Amino acid sequence: METFFVGSVLALAYFILGRLRRRPTHDREWELDVSHLPRVSRKGGEVTIYDLRDWAFTRSGAVAHDTWRDVRFDRTALTRAWLVVEPFVFWGKIAHTFLIFELASGDAVGVSVEARKRKDQRYSPVMALFRSYELIYQWGSARDLLSVRALRRRHTQYLVPLKLSDEQVQDLFGAMVAATNELFRAPRFYNTVRANCTTELFDPIAKIDPAFRLSLAARLLTARIHWLLRDRGLVAPGAESIDVTPHILDMDPAIREDADPSHFFRALTRSLYPQPAHVRD
Repeated sequence: METFFVGSVLALAYFILGRLRRRPTHDREWELDVSHLPRVSRKGGEVTIYDLRDWAFTRSGAVAHDTWRDVRFDRTALTRAWLVVEPFVFWGKIAHTFLIFELASGDAVGVSVEARKRKDQRYSPVMALFRSYELIYQWGSARDLLSVRALRRRHTQYLVPLKLSDEQVQDLFGAMVAATNELFRAPRFYNTVRANCTTELFDPIAKIDPAFRLSLAARLLTARIHWLLRDRGLVAPGAESIDVTPHILDMDPAIREDADPSHFFRALTRSLYPQPAHVRD
């Protein structure tokens, strides 16, 4: 028994030391959906997001087209930030979170902080504690980020408008851009506790508005984070926490699968949230 215990401790120590020696890199054989590493350029007020993912899916979850494109717009066109909360299927107390930025045109782009998986690699929150996955700031069209969860995974996802001023929305977008470019220059590891989808989003938001600061429990048990923000008055008044997946499933395929993604978010939000407020009283 003692020999087994000593052997187990040594094996665990060997595993941990081996993991600590690993160094992050952008040079691996990645899964196709994370194969492009986004970056963002800024020239005056003009912003260009390079390698933004804009995939579209049929109602059955098949890929209609797998497009990557560069998107250019003026930073002042940003009007609203939305939080998306996607509860995990295997444990409903935790959730993936990401942001969507709406433009004055009604189009929208989003950023989702994720574990960047290699080909044929499965995600494990336990293994993510041990330098198993690089980090990626995955920029995508709102159509892409919402549809992959609704149509391909059939996951519940709540779309919630945050109560931020136009200036705060632009500052939050700028913080995400800075983090994206820093990661492009220097790869990092994803970590279930220290560098995950929620910490990477809410640490910058809390610097813009301290009311968004989260406790350790809220950082880990994120499935009800939209209710926590509502209780703090940080969600636009009158906006409900609605699961948008059924609405995407029932959407007109011409909008859902169009080569132009700009109609998707406008059609979705106008039907669910008629003109929600986005500024704080």
